[in-house]
Amino acid sequence: MGAGADEAGDDLVVGRTNRSGERTVLLASGDDPDGYQEDFVLKIATVGDHVLPRNPEGIDALHATGTVAFPTSGVLGPVPPGNGVVARGANGVVGYVHAVARDRPDEQQVQAGVLGVGGGNSPGLFGRGANGVLGYADGTLRDPAYEAVEPGGVVGLSSTGTGVRGKGDTGVAGEGDAGAGVIGRSGFGPGVAGVGDQGIGVLGESTGGQGLFGLSKTDNGGAFQSERWAQIWLMPRETDPLPPAVPHTPDAVPVGERHPGPALPRAGRAGELTALVDRDGHCTLWLCTGPAPSGHATWAQLLVGAPVEGRV
Repeated sequence: MGAGADEAGDDLVVGRTNRSGERTVLLASGDDPDGYQEDFVLKIATVGDHVLPRNPEGIDALHATGTVAFPTSGVLGPVPPGNGVVARGANGVVGYVHAVARDRPDEQQVQAGVLGVGGGNSPGLFGRGANGVLGYADGTLRDPAYEAVEPGGVVGLSSTGTGVRGKGDTGVAGEGDAGAGVIGRSGFGPGVAGVGDQGIGVLGESTGGQGLFGLSKTDNGGAFQSERWAQIWLMPRETDPLPPAVPHTPDAVPVGERHPGPALPRAGRAGELTALVDRDGHCTLWLCTGPAPSGHATWAQLLVGAPVEGRV
């Protein structure tokens, strides 16, 4: 068997390495009066889909490698790397795992740069790297600094809309081994916004810690608002029947000219509730009743019954 092509104009020889100093273009033409007979221009496959290789791996249908970046002297400067595959069409690239049948209506409906179909236990699209999958909305400038802040499985950026959006029985699910399952951060809006049409807006659940925890350096740890119901609902736990209530006069922290009371915040809004604990471990509860003539917030102690030692 002869050698492969050595230069432009030579015939291609199968089973050999072919070289050419010029590009090679394969064009399908409409010369047949009955029209083009197939739905592809070039097909690469194995006979019966089986080939016994000398190595323990399967046989890939196509390998494509673009040029690597390299420096040059003179005006040209450095040459950037080239792409392995550039494809354009209703979908740029369509990929199916072996077990999934081709779905042409789905391909026409999707029309994406890359359409991946896994099926069964195979993912439709799998990415691994500094960021596994990186997505930008149209019109959003590339932000390498943000990409490098923290590696992520999925990173999405949008200059005007949502970076990552999900919809399903569970819209977005996050799990953290040692850190947070979901982190939300915003410059001027909510870090995390939960909206429930008929259900709970935000659900916090934990088997070993707090179900929900709020912390702020400059404002309230949490704010609750309701248009028709109480602002907060503490769901009571069941207990044994309690004895009949008896009159009790609770002890109040004395407040007056000689005793100005505890150091409560000057800033406050009516309805705010705060708990204080002194150095001896005594805890008291205070409600903001509104502003004083001076503009500072006024607070009133909420009086409670006699303390009872916990035993459950």
